[in-house]
Amino acid sequence: MVYTCIVKSCSNKPKTWSKVKFNVVPTSNTDRMKLWLFVLDIDPNTPVETVRKMFVCSCHFLPEDYAEKMEHRSSGMVQALFFKDTVIPSVGITKRADVRERLRNIERICNLLRKLVLPEYSIHGLFCIMFLCAQEWLTVGLNIPLLFYNTWSRYFHSPTDTKELLYDPASVMNGDTLKFCLKEAWCKLSFFVLSFFYYLYCMIYSLITSYND
Repeated sequence: MVYTCIVKSCSNKPKTWSKVKFNVVPTSNTDRMKLWLFVLDIDPNTPVETVRKMFVCSCHFLPEDYAEKMEHRSSGMVQALFFKDTVIPSVGITKRADVRERLRNIERICNLLRKLVLPEYSIHGLFCIMFLCAQEWLTVGLNIPLLFYNTWSRYFHSPTDTKELLYDPASVMNGDTLKFCLKEAWCKLSFFVLSFFYYLYCMIYSLITSYND
């Protein structure tokens, strides 16, 4: 099958002697597929069957867009280059530069936020263990639901289609995901604020009780 790069300013075609590789537009993740089409100035509502026939050559990607992984081939295990999960075409595309820059910024923010996920869950788990050792059963009961939600719903069953924790640029751009995460953030903020005053009250109560004794 003869195909060309779908970038409008590019006319690359597969050649046996060329090092240029052709990558099919991803269709496994609907959000990411629409991002690609949007950046490439193609209707995001294009049928998946048509998108599967679209290719973008490697000239429109940065070196850091690829990751090295081991792949099993007939000759054995070899090291091959694969796309990172959050990659979008960004080189040689003249239109929608502002959109591409915005997506890059979202990707950088997501990469920073991912580093906070495990510390948040670990610190909260540590507090639960401390309350359990201190036999503060009421406090443990208040914290267990959030600990269960973080570990089960957000860690082991991450809502993203990638292996990355929680924050994925393609999923974050989804309107429904944004609304859900906003509600979740407000609920967590309310819980931590109320917990702070509850812990403060418990501390003062313990100090007064011990002083009277």
